[in-house]
Amino acid sequence: MRRLLAAQALLLMTALAGCVSTPRETTSVPTSYRLRVVDLPEKRTFEISLVSTEKRPICVSSDQWPNAGGYVSIGTRAVLNGDRIRLVAMDADFGSCVGPCEPHRIEAGGELAGSISYDAFGDAEFVRNMEPRDLVLAVNPYFCP
Repeated sequence: MRRLLAAQALLLMTALAGCVSTPRETTSVPTSYRLRVVDLPEKRTFEISLVSTEKRPICVSSDQWPNAGGYVSIGTRAVLNGDRIRLVAMDADFGSCVGPCEPHRIEAGGELAGSISYDAFGDAEFVRNMEPRDLVLAVNPYFCP
């Protein structure tokens, strides 16, 4: 009887040890992408692109990417830093989703392009005269389902 219990205990410990040592993917956040920002003062806009270098598609929520008018849904996602001044983009979220609300899908090796208007920070002429100016855009891509 003792031998049977010892054998069962040994089998149980071996099975549990196998479960613990099995590697698993614990993240759903891509780490291989680049966010590029190009300042175009003559157009009073920042051109932005998110370039994926992942091997599978990544997505960005529609509220994290500027709309066709050059505004961001949640203003605090875009911050313009200058010398002694910090401007937060105006919040362009009107409380409802009008049009397609699906996330933006970026295929493996693909690129998502957009722009943020100087107007998103208030007076475009004031922004154009800021020196220096550095746009920081908070984007949190994830692997598409």
